[in-house]
Amino acid sequence: NLSAPFTLSVGQTLKVPDLSGAPVKMATGNAPATAKGDATTAPVKTKISSDPTKKLPTISARSSSKFSWPVQGKILSHYGSKSDGLFNDGINIAAAQGTAVKAAENGVVAYAGNEVKGMGNLIIIQHSGGWMTVYAHMGSMVVRRGAKVSVGQKIGTVGATGKVDTPQLHFEIRKGTKAYNPSSYLK
Repeated sequence: NLSAPFTLSVGQTLKVPDLSGAPVKMATGNAPATAKGDATTAPVKTKISSDPTKKLPTISARSSSKFSWPVQGKILSHYGSKSDGLFNDGINIAAAQGTAVKAAENGVVAYAGNEVKGMGNLIIIQHSGGWMTVYAHMGSMVVRRGAKVSVGQKIGTVGATGKVDTPQLHFEIRKGTKAYNPSSYLK
């Protein structure tokens, strides 16, 4: 578990859960399902856009008790359990390819990249009070790790990257590692 200011040290292990936007189905019993390797899968080379040991800037206070909608559109998938036994940690919002995605609150970009399986282009913004917002399947990203962002500022565009077929934004609101229903926190 990371503690504020959520900085990793050299040699520290970071376990990243599958945040594919498509909920993860768990195997029966006590152990989680494990991914099976595919003989045709090749390793992916990725570029780290900034020094991961660099400390993030100080996070400014939130502008309100609610978060702003990052994009307007029809909700394709709501937060929570699905009939097939899967769980969605956020909401998926349909919007036209290239539509601006905006920061839901003041904060600092903690992650901007495409290394999380299934999520495509992904941005995670840290906010005061331990809150985080997650933006996935983006077509483009116009901010980098460490950038200070303001509520309503463009951070990228809607896309269909990762494990989705249609342009959409997967959006989560978290406090620490716990996901909350975005519909209850959006104004």
